[in-house]
Amino acid sequence: MGLPMKEYVGALIRNPDNEILLQKKTWDYDIWPGLWAVFGGEIEPEDNGDIFAAFDREVIREETKLKIYDVKLFREVKFEERDQYKNTLSGTCYFIRGRFDGDLSKIRLGEGAGFAVFDPKELPIIREQMFPYVYETIDALYGGLE
Repeated sequence: MGLPMKEYVGALIRNPDNEILLQKKTWDYDIWPGLWAVFGGEIEPEDNGDIFAAFDREVIREETKLKIYDVKLFREVKFEERDQYKNTLSGTCYFIRGRFDGDLSKIRLGEGAGFAVFDPKELPIIREQMFPYVYETIDALYGGLE
């Protein structure tokens, strides 16, 4: 059974050492239980179709409380995936890149099981613990990981 197409924002946030900040999903998360993912979420009606308003609401105010700078749209990815109940989910994710000062003590995790920063050399090790189009987008951000 297919669910309606939705639009999302995903945050490609790096620190001064060029490490990327990822969120660990909880085991009861419907789509990616226990996997590493970028921070982000669904674009809601209150965002009025503005991906940067959604980024501010989802990533900054709801999920991390970080001050993020150099915010720019990196890429738009159309996807289709199955959740753990075999429902087909499809939509578009707008990946937005940005930077933070690297101080992890400033993060106030609003959801998820945890977070970590990863050096680009570490990412191939956790590839199987990430959803493919998220890994592919991060790979493109760094210009190749392997």
